Amino acid sequence: MSAVSRISSLPHREFPSGREHPPLMDALGQVRCVGRRLRLHGARDPSPLGVLLQRLPAMLGRRLVFHEPGARDVSFDEAWLLNLLDAVRSADEDRYRFALLSRMPRDRASALHFLVCQAAHTLDTSR
Repeated sequence: MSAVSRISSLPHREFPSGREHPPLMDALGQVRCVGRRLRLHGARDPSPLGVLLQRLPAMLGRRLVFHEPGARDVSFDEAWLLNLLDAVRSADEDRYRFALLSRMPRDRASALHFLVCQAAHTLDTSR
C-alpha cells in the first residue's frame, strides 16, 4: 500500500495528545512544520529534512505546495514526498525510483538521493 493510499484511508480527525499518531501522519506533520518554518522565516534548517526541502524546488523547477499543519487535505507534493520517504523506509527500490524519476531527470535525482535517504531515516528514528 502506498503512502498516498495510507493517508487517504486515515480518518479525518484530531488525535488526542498522549495517543500515538500513525507514522505517516507524524511524517506529514514534520514535513509541514519544517516547510512552514522555511517559507515564513526564510531561515536555513540544517536537519536532513530541512536541507531536502530547501533543495527540492530547484530540482523540480517549481515551488512545492504544502498545506498548513493540521490541515485535512494532502497536496500532491506532500503525497509525493511522503511516498518517496516511505519507499526508502520500507526499502522499496522500484517505488522509490519511479517516484523520484517521475518528477525529475536522472542527474537531478542522483544529486538528491543522499538527502532523501538521510531525511527518510531521520524520520524513521524520530517516531
